[in-house]
Amino acid sequence: MKDFEAQGGDEDDFEDPIDWDAISNRIENLATDLKSVDPLIRGKATAEAISIGVDPRLILSKQYFDNFNYRRHSDTLPNLEKRARQLSAEYREVQKARPIDVIPFSQA
Repeated sequence: MKDFEAQGGDEDDFEDPIDWDAISNRIENLATDLKSVDPLIRGKATAEAISIGVDPRLILSKQYFDNFNYRRHSDTLPNLEKRARQLSAEYREVQKARPIDVIPFSQA
């Protein structure tokens, strides 16, 4: 385009040889097909994605990062794990403080 403008052409007159709409449609269709429940469609889309150098796992994992519920869940997990460790430690302390004498059933 710079060459075109340097030769006196106008930006509005420049014809872009790339069909950007077709590329956008192909990307949308490919992403939709990768999420298809039909294994044949999904397999074909996976092969197409790999053939153009895209790892299908990256496309599918992006939907998790855009999902509010997934982000909320993943943000909550560390806090829940911390609370579980604290409860476990407190339970062990209670067990140490108040041991229970266990009498085997056969001796009772």
